[in-house]
Amino acid sequence: MSGATFCGSPTFTIKEGQVDALSAAYKDNIVEYMTKQEGLVAYLSIGNKEKMTARSITLWTSEEANKKATGDNPAWAEKRDTIKEFMAGPPQFHAGKVLLAQKIGDISKATYAAGPEFKVDAAKREEFLATYKDGIIASLKDKAGCVAYLITANDECVRTLGVWESKEALDKATGDDNTAFKEAQGKVKALLAGPPSFFSGEVAAGAKWD
Repeated sequence: MSGATFCGSPTFTIKEGQVDALSAAYKDNIVEYMTKQEGLVAYLSIGNKEKMTARSITLWTSEEANKKATGDNPAWAEKRDTIKEFMAGPPQFHAGKVLLAQKIGDISKATYAAGPEFKVDAAKREEFLATYKDGIIASLKDKAGCVAYLITANDECVRTLGVWESKEALDKATGDDNTAFKEAQGKVKALLAGPPSFFSGEVAAGAKWD
């Protein structure tokens, strides 16, 4: 996939018992709005009912396109406010440069997504990115059920995301028989400035990836 240079990705904590209500409001308002915006390349919404969290990922042709669609846009403010009552607190925002956005399969078949967030010293970032692309992603992208892979970064961290047809497909692809993946994991770990954090969940309906 080409064209994406900027990623915006808020993470939400959901009030107890409000998962389904938030999901419905998000689909009817946020997704409906976002998928019509000029410059949007990809949109995913991921929910984790066990941890009562959700994350949206939007990929844009430019940071300016993202700001035009969200920023001080009154239409966006109206849509955004429809979900506030279901959240346990303000969202945590992440924005960064798109380093890799590769659609591999049919996004409409995606049901599960997972990816770590890494702290990497600036001096090791180039080596880390090469190792992740040529090791982790290269060992997984041809496996059954792999739909897409994403790498974004800002000054604080590097985020990755794998999108899959199912959690079972991911578990099978990363099993012990995938020695290339296991070797790449070890190389990646050696380049980190600290332990990674992890996010995973179900991909909601309405995903878009041009």
